Amino acid sequence: MAGFFSRIGSSFGKLWSAREGLSLRNIRPAKLYYAGSYTLALLLANLSFNYLYMDFRIGNIPANTLQYVCQITVSVAIMLLWSTRFKPLIRVSSAVLLIGLIPFLFLPPGIPKVIFACVAWAGLGGCQTAARCGFAFAANNAERLVCMFITTVVTGGYYFLQGLGVTNIFFTHILPMILGLGLVISQNLYRENEVVAVEETSPSDRRIVYFAMGYMIVYYATDAFVQAGTGTGLALLGLGYALSGILFAAILLLLKKSVWHVWNFFFALLILRSLLGVLPGQAALLVPERFLSGLSCIGMPVSLYMLGGVQKRYSSVSLLKKCTILLILFVPAAIISSDLLKAHAPQLLPWVTLGICLAVGVGFILATPASFKYLFSADWMEDFRKTDMTVLRDKVEQTDRFEHYGLTPREKEVAALLLAANTVRMIAGELKISQSTVNMHTANLYRKLGINSKAELFKKFGVAETETQAEG
Repeated sequence: MAGFFSRIGSSFGKLWSAREGLSLRNIRPAKLYYAGSYTLALLLANLSFNYLYMDFRIGNIPANTLQYVCQITVSVAIMLLWSTRFKPLIRVSSAVLLIGLIPFLFLPPGIPKVIFACVAWAGLGGCQTAARCGFAFAANNAERLVCMFITTVVTGGYYFLQGLGVTNIFFTHILPMILGLGLVISQNLYRENEVVAVEETSPSDRRIVYFAMGYMIVYYATDAFVQAGTGTGLALLGLGYALSGILFAAILLLLKKSVWHVWNFFFALLILRSLLGVLPGQAALLVPERFLSGLSCIGMPVSLYMLGGVQKRYSSVSLLKKCTILLILFVPAAIISSDLLKAHAPQLLPWVTLGICLAVGVGFILATPASFKYLFSADWMEDFRKTDMTVLRDKVEQTDRFEHYGLTPREKEVAALLLAANTVRMIAGELKISQSTVNMHTANLYRKLGINSKAELFKKFGVAETETQAEG
């Protein structure tokens, strides 16, 4: 027992000492659409229970079940087909989304409306997969944080207004069309040479990605058992949901703490709100329970944000496919199990929720040393402390410093990243090439420049390494 509490103390000691120092200076406005498209896709899905919900059945199958099946089927299919030549997949998914969404919004209830809803969700599934790839392999950490903040606050605000009974044509027709068109436009700006992953992953890299994936699965496993409610309950949940996005950004940006702190806050909220659900006098505790349920949704932005950063650093396309399919298969299982419990044994739901939250919380504490060692102490954390290297690379290339030396475009990139004080491993991760390839390009550019070391490179182009590090 003493060893157990010693492990807890050690885990939380590490938890509160980790820092990231993330800065919004890293945002690239010209490429914000890579993270922005994922925001639009998530909003379109999160808000869909209002404008896509239909109390309609075909036989014994609810229309919404058919829509969901279409979404996950196409999402898996697009993920399996994904390659470096992905533009046709994006165009088809975008077209299918618009073909289904716009007629659906204006059709009266009936089978034609169900058909177009299924078409819209199929297109949304394809667009979500494309958005997930851009979010993982092209966006940087600052862009992910801003987009997760927007997603959470807007979704929470939407639920809050719906709980208050605010509903009009803007929310049911205009907003979905704006989100859909925005998603289509942003994804068609994708460039095939920018949404790329590392060529292969080592066992240690895969372990890091799987750890990050595990945290996301934990969030969705517990979120499936949250009762949104209606009216005041939904408004309170929406208020907590929106506030969770504000706290998420504040912890990382203002307090300069790490994602460890967000996860610690999440698990504490998780257990607290599940305890409120089983205490005597539950009706009197409904207000704080619903609010804390919304606040615990902070797990959504931090899980997506963290997984995106890890995947850009370590994940290949094949590994992203495995993770995506795993998540797509797991989430329906969690949703179906919670729906069955709500339908057939609603009195057990609070106790089952408490049991799951306690098990997840204890598992988090026990796994803290391993996850800190393999996930939060890995090289991807260093990316939070540096200015995005693409900005520096573009800045150097625009000066045409290497114009008259006969360097290839790739050698120019390597030279720019070397001048930005990157290591060989960091350059390999940024350019999605192996370290041996980086060394080869380095040797070639040294030969063409007539130099023999990195120090000579800095001297030749007048960039002080200490100044570059200070900017990071």
